[in-house]
Amino acid sequence: MLAVSALTLSGCGGSDAPSKNADGTQPLRVTMVPGVSSLPIKVAMEKGYFKDEGLEIDLTEGLEVSAWQSAAGKQFDIVFTNSAVYAPSLAKGLDNTLINNTTNASDDYVSITLATKDKIKSLKDLKGKRIGAPTLTGLTAESLKYLMAEAGVKPTEYEIVQMPYSSHPDNLKSGNIDAALTANPYYGSLERAGMNLWGKDLAVEAHKEVSAGKVTTASSSMYAANTKWVQDNPDLVNAWLDGLQKGVDDVNKDEAGARAVLQKWLKMPDQLAKDAIIPEYTLENTPAQHEATWNVLKANGTIKGDYPEDKIKVYEPKD
Repeated sequence: MLAVSALTLSGCGGSDAPSKNADGTQPLRVTMVPGVSSLPIKVAMEKGYFKDEGLEIDLTEGLEVSAWQSAAGKQFDIVFTNSAVYAPSLAKGLDNTLINNTTNASDDYVSITLATKDKIKSLKDLKGKRIGAPTLTGLTAESLKYLMAEAGVKPTEYEIVQMPYSSHPDNLKSGNIDAALTANPYYGSLERAGMNLWGKDLAVEAHKEVSAGKVTTASSSMYAANTKWVQDNPDLVNAWLDGLQKGVDDVNKDEAGARAVLQKWLKMPDQLAKDAIIPEYTLENTPAQHEATWNVLKANGTIKGDYPEDKIKVYEPKD
């Protein structure tokens, strides 16, 4: 792992820095997957914390996480990433630097878990079952595949069916699926509907298993940027981090206000907004998660080769 430090970078905004707006702010093109994990960014935008740091955030929301990695330094400045795509993208030749995390799932905070129609004692009980999931790839799906294999269930002995979180309740009730990968804030409504929650975070359990207990957290929400862009624009990176930290502090100080932002942003019904667990946010990167995820993907046959530790780069902001 290599550290990219603002203290060792030359210049305070190189030739790649975008032109300033008429009001003196500098545009920053950012991609984000909408959800609870990204809430501090929306709060920071709503409260003007990025503008206080001289930034105008040009936000693109979506789910094209893999495609965004190669767009860093081109269409976008800072891109959403996670441990299931970051290291694999480096192995394919990209050169991006991790800038910050936003949340960590752990034993204390479950981000994504399983909901089942019938109570299960272990994942072995899902043999022969149909499991609903919002995506068929990525950290959560890969974690499920890994844990099922560790439980002795072959890939041909269950089926993962792609469907949005919002359709899980009806499909579980009707018997179209037997289980679902459900996330904060959706699992509360499933539990009220009589479904059984596994109660553990899938990615956390996969990381613990593959690392023999050494890695006990998992994050599906990180941000990275092209390394040359970072080297040319340390002031922009620091401004991003300072504005985002103010957003984190605001969420911690005013949870009710943050929940209101979340509800308005994601157009949540009142009950779903109440169900949302506002986690403890952190901008600190945890590189060990990337190696654990790599080993999960490798065990599943999704990737090959050794973990590219010498290509992992983490930004270290100035004090």
